Amino acid sequence: MRIADLSGKMICILGFGKEGQATLQALREHHIDANITVADANENIAGNVQLQGCTVQAGPQYLD
Repeated sequence: MRIADLSGKMICILGFGKEGQATLQALREHHIDANITVADANENIAGNVQLQGCTVQAGPQYLD
């Protein structure tokens, strides 16, 4: 699969540490038009400016 094949897909980035942030950055740099959800146990990520345009599931129930 190539990164361009992700356009039009639903993508969930599990965890928003260094790797999760790099994944989101790569998707944006390649102009991938996808429904992106970021899920992380850290409730404080919800206000992160990098997450604009993404659905965020944060906190203790982030895997629900």
